[in-house]
Amino acid sequence: MIPLQQISKALKNLDEKIDALYRYQSVMNCYSLMVRDYGTGITLSEVEAHTLNSIQQEEGLTSKRLAEISDRTKSSISQITSKLEKNGLIRREVNPENKREYRLYLTELGEKTCEAHRNYDREGMLSQVNYLLGHCTPEEIDSFFKVLQYRIGWFRRVNKTLHSRKNRQGDSMETARFTGC
Repeated sequence: MIPLQQISKALKNLDEKIDALYRYQSVMNCYSLMVRDYGTGITLSEVEAHTLNSIQQEEGLTSKRLAEISDRTKSSISQITSKLEKNGLIRREVNPENKREYRLYLTELGEKTCEAHRNYDREGMLSQVNYLLGHCTPEEIDSFFKVLQYRIGWFRRVNKTLHSRKNRQGDSMETARFTGC
């Protein structure tokens, strides 16, 4: 059991923390949807670029698998992969084990774009860490990323729970509580 004193300390200024997280998520959402040319002449959002990364990391994955690992709907993945294919960044091949499925692969241009995006992200992260070091210790920065990993896991669990509830209850589910998920 976690001591009450630790809980009280973590919950200090709760409304400010909630507001800060909301503002952070709003800013990050806008940032991830902005389109950029990562150096190959094709403009992509961060979401699309990271989709390329996922395809590169697990070559031959299906759209269903891509939806699972990217925490997106099949419909969203379909839209993203259609754009990537139209831009010549990926190709689809019929899955020989299931003729109704397609496996996804990067094209040569997709590989170049993926590498250009990875370099862009590395430069951005170096810039962020450099900025943060002006305000935080290296240990505080590491703690932020540790907490971030736990938040990702928590929200994945919540999203999975809410998704399964919605499937059981249909579209009539209007609200959800995070407690106990």
